[in-house]
Amino acid sequence: PGGESVWIEPNDRYQVTPSREFETAITALFGRESYQVKVDNALPERAPRRWEKRGNGGGGGGDE
Repeated sequence: PGGESVWIEPNDRYQVTPSREFETAITALFGRESYQVKVDNALPERAPRRWEKRGNGGGGGGDE
């Protein structure tokens, strides 16, 4: 009511997918300039490849 700034950040268990519809809904509820996006520039972890999961160290799939 007094014009204070409040930041709401979801817990790591929850994620919000930004979209124009989401921004429009936030703006309708809280007014202009109430929506700011925090971009996560961190690269996701690369999933191990099939041959890396086995741990044989050979890198190949044949019997040697």
